[in-house]
Amino acid sequence: MHLGIFSKTFSGNPDRIFQKAKLLGFDALHYNMVSSGLPPLPPSVPPFKIDEIQTAKGRYPLDLVGLSATFNLIHPDEAERAAGLASLNVLCSVAQDLEISMVTLCTGTRDPHDMWRWHPENHSNEAWADLLTMMERCLLTAEKYGVNLGVEPEFGNIVNSADTAKRLVDELQSPLIKIIFDPANLFETASSIAEVNEKIDAGLDLLGDLVAVAHLKDKMLDGKYVTPGIGAVDFPFFFEKLSSIGYSGSFVIHGIGEEQVPEALRYLQPILHASFSGLPDGANI
Repeated sequence: MHLGIFSKTFSGNPDRIFQKAKLLGFDALHYNMVSSGLPPLPPSVPPFKIDEIQTAKGRYPLDLVGLSATFNLIHPDEAERAAGLASLNVLCSVAQDLEISMVTLCTGTRDPHDMWRWHPENHSNEAWADLLTMMERCLLTAEKYGVNLGVEPEFGNIVNSADTAKRLVDELQSPLIKIIFDPANLFETASSIAEVNEKIDAGLDLLGDLVAVAHLKDKMLDGKYVTPGIGAVDFPFFFEKLSSIGYSGSFVIHGIGEEQVPEALRYLQPILHASFSGLPDGANI
């Protein structure tokens, strides 16, 4: 069980990013290649870039719990999908080299401009068929490199709920598919905290055994993203629910700026420790 943060939260080169995370009390990172000065979906990764990450990890030991490989899996342009698959191959190779067990995906949308924005055609049978085809291709790449694929229900994507995530898992029947659970991504807006809690409760009842990583992001009922503890995500409820189903995966903070990290840790650490043992004590915050 780890407490981590997205690498791109911090500025600087890999060594500086690892140092900042370690000094703040984290014991894990979710890595994005932008932290190595590359595009998030690089056509290739020079060996020295891998060496930089490995050196930083040696100096400031942090578990790498994920690597971002998000592209629009159901983009209306097949050429865009093909380009994404090519980058996935590169990133799965990087994950293998760095011993990162999970590469994360975006199930996507028919919106051609923003892979996180909802489109009415996401409900179509054709879009779902395209998703299954692309996921099967992604799974072949994941099998080749011995990594898992992280899928996250996102309100703007074709997999926009716990129900659609479970449907995807059931139809593909692959042990390589892991679920990332982020309560803030289960709603665009909500009428009350009670409504958000209902989504958390039902979602974890359905997906609990499949959840590999819990994301710690917060937002207001009107959809505005904020520092954890300010918004509509009831973290004590979320953590108690995770604890009740025997969750033993990692926690990853994201969706905030570097300057907000100490405040987020001061809020989250005591609540986490009330529900779980084995997490870093955050003595440096």
